[in-house]
Amino acid sequence: MPRRAISGFTPRSFREYGNFGPGAGTGSESPQLTAAEAAEYTAQKYLAGTDGWNPIGV
Repeated sequence: MPRRAISGFTPRSFREYGNFGPGAGTGSESPQLTAAEAAEYTAQKYLAGTDGWNPIGV
């Protein structure tokens, strides 16, 4: 069966934050998040819905 385009697919990228140690790369192959950018990625933002559930309250 031929593959079909996935409706609504949005390309994503992988980024790193706080990468350090032997072998840690910071070049174009592994773009880094700034502290301000990383602060935007929280459990509350991505797991909270409209039901009032607190994803970090356990």
